Amino acid sequence: MKTHKLSLNDTFEEKFYVIAIYTDEEDYRMAFILNETLTLQLKKTSPIIVKRNKAEFSIFEYDDILLYRNWYLLHNHSLIEKEIVKSHDLFSQNTRQFHQKAFYLKELKKARFLLKVVTDEGNEFLKELTNKLQNIPQIYTIEVVHLEHLKNKKLFLF
Repeated sequence: MKTHKLSLNDTFEEKFYVIAIYTDEEDYRMAFILNETLTLQLKKTSPIIVKRNKAEFSIFEYDDILLYRNWYLLHNHSLIEKEIVKSHDLFSQNTRQFHQKAFYLKELKKARFLLKVVTDEGNEFLKELTNKLQNIPQIYTIEVVHLEHLKNKKLFLF
């Protein structure tokens, strides 16, 4: 009789799509538009914090229990406050603050949002979704992100 062992170290890769959204809308407004158009219930959760530059990226999520889909709307841009200390003489120090832009996915700097959809559905679902997104007047354009071209796929494990 053969014995079978189950290793808990086995990783199960989930199938998901990532769509870059190019728009000028704010994050709460984009979530509202997607909720209305795609009949979702995206809700804001705690932000993703990148430690290397202390950037916070807002994220909205919705778990569709009936259709077995998980939706995530991630803001790709963040403003970081930086401070420069200039000393002109021995007794005075001038500090100057400025904002620097940080990107969650540097390869797509111009994309304002990243929409991640975890689903087992195929290309027909993706085609239908992209058609709906392209018909939203507030969205300039969209782009399906090919994960094999990304440098770090681990960024989408949230």
